[in-house]
Amino acid sequence: MAKAGLHLRPQLVDSFENLVFESLPSNSYAPFYWRCDNDDPVAAYLCFESVDGQVHSATGLRSDSGQIVIHAAYLAFGRGIQNAGHGRKMARNMLAAAKLLPASRVEALANLDIGSYAWARMRARPKWPDKVALELFRRIDALQSRGIWPKAAADMARGCLQEPLSPDFMSELADLPAFSGVSDSLGKDLLTDRLLGPFAWEAYWDLKDSSHIHAVTEALNGP
Repeated sequence: MAKAGLHLRPQLVDSFENLVFESLPSNSYAPFYWRCDNDDPVAAYLCFESVDGQVHSATGLRSDSGQIVIHAAYLAFGRGIQNAGHGRKMARNMLAAAKLLPASRVEALANLDIGSYAWARMRARPKWPDKVALELFRRIDALQSRGIWPKAAADMARGCLQEPLSPDFMSELADLPAFSGVSDSLGKDLLTDRLLGPFAWEAYWDLKDSSHIHAVTEALNGP
């Protein structure tokens, strides 16, 4: 079911079917369905929930000034199927669906455990970069003052946030190498648990920026 303006062609629905079923570890899922938002005449949502409670998701489409935007409203994997590549597979299918529309952007609220780190690794950019950078500066200062990060680690992270801000500074933070002197390491664990783990930011892929989407595609298909 879809409202006028979204033009959900059969190919798009097929692509979202792939997003649901090919991305996940079994076929034991309740049928997905389109739900239109009564408060938004040009929005529809693809919703599904796994029978065993391991996966919950809602992916939406909306019209924004005549452009179609995909919004990854919610995605949560149960611990039993985490770290198995399902999220990246779903992201690849979401990008394919976005190109098929074609959509102008894919947006998400990057949060929930490792979501903030994961979207940064998938080369998403912050919708409000100045706001995000200011909050990250505050968090980095706190990590240093509490002795959780040594000055070298804090300075390395601050280096990703210098003016003029790179549009990809979140990805640069997520790519910081591990190095000696940090209690856990300045790699995935420390970034997710200390800096990015409890942090929520509005992320997006810009499908009109070919260099950005090339970087996204490489990240989604990489090791």
